[in-house]
Amino acid sequence: MSTPPRHPFGDSRPESAPQPVAPADSSSTHEAPLVWAPPPPSATSEQFRTPHSAQAPQQPLADSSSTDRRAALTRRQPPHAGPPVPSSPPVQASPPMQTGHPPQAGHPQQFHSPQRSAAPQRPAVPQQFGAGQPPAPSVPPPPANSFVEPGRQSAVDPYAAPERPQAPHLDPRVAGLEQVPTRRRFPMRRAPASMPANPVSNGLELPIHTPRRISVVGMKGGVGKTTMAIMLATAAARARREQVLLLDADTTYGSLMLRMGIAPVASSHDIAQMGDPGSLDVLAGAISRNNDGVWVLPTGRTPAQSAAFGEATYVQAMRAVYRHFPITVSDCGAGMAGTLMQRVISASHSLVIATAPSMDSVLASHNALQWLDSIGYEALARRSIVAIGNVDINNPRIDLAEARQRFAPLCRAVVTIPSDPHLAPGSHLRYDALAAPTVRAAHDLAANVLEAALSVP
Repeated sequence: MSTPPRHPFGDSRPESAPQPVAPADSSSTHEAPLVWAPPPPSATSEQFRTPHSAQAPQQPLADSSSTDRRAALTRRQPPHAGPPVPSSPPVQASPPMQTGHPPQAGHPQQFHSPQRSAAPQRPAVPQQFGAGQPPAPSVPPPPANSFVEPGRQSAVDPYAAPERPQAPHLDPRVAGLEQVPTRRRFPMRRAPASMPANPVSNGLELPIHTPRRISVVGMKGGVGKTTMAIMLATAAARARREQVLLLDADTTYGSLMLRMGIAPVASSHDIAQMGDPGSLDVLAGAISRNNDGVWVLPTGRTPAQSAAFGEATYVQAMRAVYRHFPITVSDCGAGMAGTLMQRVISASHSLVIATAPSMDSVLASHNALQWLDSIGYEALARRSIVAIGNVDINNPRIDLAEARQRFAPLCRAVVTIPSDPHLAPGSHLRYDALAAPTVRAAHDLAANVLEAALSVP
């Protein structure tokens, strides 16, 4: 008489229970628990009926091997580890062996072996506790917006993993995340500073009995000599409605014609060779003119002609045009050394020393005025105007009040010209596109310079 098959966990199953599935590899050194697979839908109960299926189910057999196996499973398997595996049908004789923590509501019993891969997942069947097994405690679901860090025990889940040590850089108390952020207090916005007022002058209203020659010089390049020369000549031409000549005295083929936006017709070399024609109408065909009434005479039509521009050419060209233009503004190169610059300075009634709003440029202009005193041009230095251009009053780089105080005993006046976006690109300078403060500063510069030039016979 054959005995009924033994359940792998130490109890026998009823006649309707499925047969156990043997492990795939019997040569493995580690014995894995057997997994019960449900029969296919087409199978009948006759396939699983044994000769003793009509007899009453026997009591569970307990031996040392099954006890050791249960203890090993209890020690090795973590709670709820591995994919879900279908559980066995309910057994009335004795409760099934449980490993780990009791299953939660809605979660099937899970078994996992670290040596073998788990069987394919099948539809889970809720576990039912047999006689004598207490039901699982009712656990309220966590709130929908709650968040529990992995490894930290939840307040609503009594079966969660125990709390683990938290990294210091993740601790909200260390990171300061538990503190309520405070709003930054910004100081009240200050009103924009105003440009210091330039000296008031009526020089543009004074009569001109003899032609005046004004030279714009600078101690180094890039300080705005050409820009100030154009603004000075344009402001004088618009205010007086007289003929104003803008002469290029830069031997490096400067950007005067580009900034004026006109093409050259004749150069200083051509006018020097032609001489005085005796009438402005004849000169009108050789000298370019813009819409503001400013006549422009370049040093040369090519860089080679500009490089050949010297003292002799300057003197001959000036003699040819001098008496036809009441105001002549010379745009000079950088520095005041050389025979050409010595001739230009000696023939000028007033000087404009262009200065950038930086410490080195201001010191260079201060030294230039002292140098004029040392070489015998003290009177010319007192008739000079220091023009500080591109001044950003909201972010000043120098103390303008201190600069005025330092220049006061050496020159006639200090004029500041505010920064203007239209002056930055260095292309065609359209006077009508300048801001109102820039136009006002240009008017102040022309008035002070012309007043200084008219102070000498």
